[in-house]
Amino acid sequence: MQNRKNKKGFTLVELIVVIAIIGILAAVLIPTFSGAIDSANQSAVESAAGTYRTAYMALAASEGENYTGGAAPFTAEEVVAYTGGSADTKLTLVSDGTSKLLGFVYFDTSKGYYSYFVAENNTFDTEAISAISVSEGTADVDDAISAKFPSGATAVTTTDNGQ
Repeated sequence: MQNRKNKKGFTLVELIVVIAIIGILAAVLIPTFSGAIDSANQSAVESAAGTYRTAYMALAASEGENYTGGAAPFTAEEVVAYTGGSADTKLTLVSDGTSKLLGFVYFDTSKGYYSYFVAENNTFDTEAISAISVSEGTADVDDAISAKFPSGATAVTTTDNGQ
């Protein structure tokens, strides 16, 4: 008869218990990490939109232009170039049809969000910019413009980066 104390290793029951515990932990933590990634993407889009808003105002100030209440003195490409924007950038300047700049719509389809900000009373809305999930029904710039800007608002200039 062999002495069981001399055997080394784990029993099958011990291994099954450890595997079950790991499975339970994975089932609990994976959705948490998924939510963290989604939150990070949303924050990245909000931050980028704020950067483009600031860049537009800086460009206007350096040129002595009034950045709202009149025609957009810069194209979306110039704003993105000023910030060193990426290939994922889709920035659209929005007008009321009479050359008055109403604001911007910024799409980042790689992250699945868009953001917007509105120009009012010769200043851009300084409230927190919130990113909206593209999956919430807004599939393109025209949908975003019609949902977030007054009737008659149209895209004036858009970066063309294949999105």
